[in-house]
Amino acid sequence: MLSARFNCILCWFCASVIGLRAELGTILDSCSLSPAVETIIQLQHQRFVHNNHADVCIISTNNSTLDQTHPTVKALFISNYPTKLVAEKLVAPDSTIKQKLASIVLLDASGWEQFPVQQFTHQFSVNPSHFIDARFIVLVTRSCFSDDRRNIIQFLNDQGILNYAIIPMPSSASEPVHNISVYTENRFSNETIFVQLGDLHNLHRIYPNKLTNFHGYTVFMEIIRDDFPYVVSYTKGYYSGVIPLVLSSFGMQFLNLSFFYIDPNFKSNQPEVQFGLITQQDDFQQQIVFREMTGMCLLCPENTHRYFSAHLMIPFSVEFSILLGTMIICCTLLRLLFPDLFRFDPLCFILFGAYRTACNHNLYTQLLLFLFAMLSFFLTKAYNSQILSLISFRNFHTRSNTIDEFMQSDYMVLAHQNQRSQFIEDILGSKLLSSEDEQRLSAKFGVDMHFFHCSLQRCCDAFELSSVYFQDESHPIYTVKEKLFSDIFRFQFVANSPFATVWKRYFGWTNDAGLWNYVIQYTLNLMRVRLKAPTPPLSEVLFTFEYLMTVWQLLAVGWIISFVVFIIEYFSAWKIFTNSRFK
Repeated sequence: MLSARFNCILCWFCASVIGLRAELGTILDSCSLSPAVETIIQLQHQRFVHNNHADVCIISTNNSTLDQTHPTVKALFISNYPTKLVAEKLVAPDSTIKQKLASIVLLDASGWEQFPVQQFTHQFSVNPSHFIDARFIVLVTRSCFSDDRRNIIQFLNDQGILNYAIIPMPSSASEPVHNISVYTENRFSNETIFVQLGDLHNLHRIYPNKLTNFHGYTVFMEIIRDDFPYVVSYTKGYYSGVIPLVLSSFGMQFLNLSFFYIDPNFKSNQPEVQFGLITQQDDFQQQIVFREMTGMCLLCPENTHRYFSAHLMIPFSVEFSILLGTMIICCTLLRLLFPDLFRFDPLCFILFGAYRTACNHNLYTQLLLFLFAMLSFFLTKAYNSQILSLISFRNFHTRSNTIDEFMQSDYMVLAHQNQRSQFIEDILGSKLLSSEDEQRLSAKFGVDMHFFHCSLQRCCDAFELSSVYFQDESHPIYTVKEKLFSDIFRFQFVANSPFATVWKRYFGWTNDAGLWNYVIQYTLNLMRVRLKAPTPPLSEVLFTFEYLMTVWQLLAVGWIISFVVFIIEYFSAWKIFTNSRFK
């Protein structure tokens, strides 16, 4: 009986101790800031990295009272994570060492009745130490939270910080936290979220993904210049191309986002994104580099002149006259020196094929005359084939695809003074026209001088000028595929742009899936179909009016010469007849 009572008393005592211990633990937890901070740290991060590999940055001021009121908070960070401490007295970072950026930031504003905007702005600008999408824990006093909350949120929005939790700090570690709420706000939807600091199971609500829906947010993009086929503007204020097409599709369908394109000459709003900048700007510290390369290209006119008249006049050229004269002299000498072998005129046999007299010659003479006849035959066939090819084939010339092929061609390059550099001169060398030649051609032909010589153009401009939209049938041009030198395309975002992070992720996905290249090809094909109808196939093999006029001119000249010779011969015969009659 005594043993049973003793067991009951012992059980009651143990239960009381356990309950007291649990109650004390609850009281201690409710009076401590560390459990809430630790829970926030362990939340799954939106940058798709696990927080056990996260870097922590603690930014504080000289007025900080965190070590006195809550000494375990900093110790929690330092003991579990790689932690960087940034004080108000800054030391310029070593530029030779790549700084590690933090994904969790503790912004310590304790000890301030008003939020120290100026101090934190200076610290962020001098020593940037966090990712734009880092998770911020902002510790402020209760009076600062109640009186200066708008300035806190405005500062975070100006810095592009979306993932933040503002915690009004208890005045001491012993003060209960059950009546303190953690606060955050969505700048796009204006939604406000409060979560009890002691409600550890619901603290995940304080960090929603605010980049899945921008709620009609407008991104102002400045287009520095047109870059075909990425951005083109044929109508003032209206932009088309790959970038507007992709951005409008992803922005409207997936992100509830809109874009407004700004002309750099008429800035009405401060741009958040710039496209077409050559150099990196200080105000635009975030950038996304395209996987395609640009640079400087050669734009060349196609040599479509067939020189039909020159080929047609080959029988009347000096070279052909020398060949014909040599043949006449050789045939005359052969007949004079070897009258037994050449009883008849060999020239008639070669030119007119007097085959009936071949039996009157011996074998050696027949072989020699046959060789002369074959030479005449092949020369005639080559001449006729050249004329027919000039008539029948539209594309009879080759384009240069590489710089080496271009260097072996007959083209020369026009380079303006601002395009000339030692690098360009080393590549092109003797292909560059001098400044005097350029001025002379400019005075003679004006802008049309580009129809006779190649020019240096940015690759986007070269591709646009050589596209179907700008093609001229009388002066077609093309772009040498190999670049003289390469450069990069890039988007540049302001340092605090919240859109940069999400677009960098989407841009990588579109490239990996091949969608970006597909849209480029789609845009090129769409422009070709819209801007010009296809060429009829019969135009490839037509004998043009120019060539017909050349043939008729040649016939007219031949008739005139024949008529003049006939008149001369007629009067010569008439004179001989008259003289013989009166003798």
